[in-house]
Amino acid sequence: MASGKIHAPSLTRALFGFVIVTACGAMILIWVLLSGRIDDVENNLQDTHAVRGAQAFQMVLTTAIEREWRSLEAVADQLGNAVPANIRTIVDAVPNAGGRIFWAGMAEPSGIIIHGSDRVREGEDVSDRRWFRAGLRGPNVGNVYTPGGDEAESRVNLSMPVYRDDGSLRGVMIYSMRMDSLTGYAQEIATDLNMDVFVFDRSGDMIMESRKAGSAPLDMGLVGPALSLSLPTLRSSDDPKHTAAMAILPDLVDGDMPSFGWKLVVRVPTNAAGGHVASSLSPLLPVLGLLMLSLLLLVAFYANHFLRPVGQLAKVAEALAKGETIYPTDEHSSQETAVLSHSLAIIQSKLDERSRRNAREEKRLEEALSAPRKRHWAA
Repeated sequence: MASGKIHAPSLTRALFGFVIVTACGAMILIWVLLSGRIDDVENNLQDTHAVRGAQAFQMVLTTAIEREWRSLEAVADQLGNAVPANIRTIVDAVPNAGGRIFWAGMAEPSGIIIHGSDRVREGEDVSDRRWFRAGLRGPNVGNVYTPGGDEAESRVNLSMPVYRDDGSLRGVMIYSMRMDSLTGYAQEIATDLNMDVFVFDRSGDMIMESRKAGSAPLDMGLVGPALSLSLPTLRSSDDPKHTAAMAILPDLVDGDMPSFGWKLVVRVPTNAAGGHVASSLSPLLPVLGLLMLSLLLLVAFYANHFLRPVGQLAKVAEALAKGETIYPTDEHSSQETAVLSHSLAIIQSKLDERSRRNAREEKRLEEALSAPRKRHWAA
């Protein structure tokens, strides 16, 4: 082999380099894979948060509406055989009971209103009204309507038949429920749940809306098809900084009542619905750093205990190759170093023995060559 400086790295440096590169590569790979999984977990959490928020909103609002519906049922049962004076007392008291009923009345089977709150609309013919015709057949919930085009006056009619004890039809009872009272209540619920709420009627018109300050309007181009398909969850990018998780309930008003036909859309910004999984991993960084330090310490111990003797024996072998007389230390850190140390010691012993033998041969040769000269000089 040509003599010269060897530029190959030492075993210790090679080991440290391999461990560091492998560990860093493994950590980067794990982080990349984990980041993708984190995104999936966060999306699921956000969707779940939106669905749970929608269900909570549904439960609270349904309870409020159901309270008025049960009141209508109770009143209809009482009016079957009630005298006119008692009927007037009841229909006058209904609007003052909870504040959500704008007007209450009772129409006879012919369609003429015979009793109305504060005598309002008494004598009016409502035989062509949907709430009356549907109320003759059974419990009914009408569509939201706006008298005079004033949104603040929007109402929805609840109606049902009134039967006498003998089963004969006495008329139709109606509650005209104020939508603004429901909208205000819905806004309170949405604020408490930290989400945007949108409610649509049977026709797809928005009848309730509650958005946080600065929140973008609902993207109907995205939500419209989802409402038609009754998709349970949806994601949007209405907010320029964050996407939003949305949940859709095809029937907002639940319970033992006629269908209102209202659909609920709940929108929860991702910074409110999730984002906690990634931040929860931040405390793991010091742990990973500690594991990396521990790994390096173990590698250092391994290099010192197992590789350092190999390096020392390599230096002994290099010295032997240069003809230096050196004996290796007795190494037993591993089977290989013990064998190598023992072998180098044997080689050094044989070289010494050969060196001594060569010295003796050279001495005898010199003596043999010098003997004739001595005899010549003596003669």
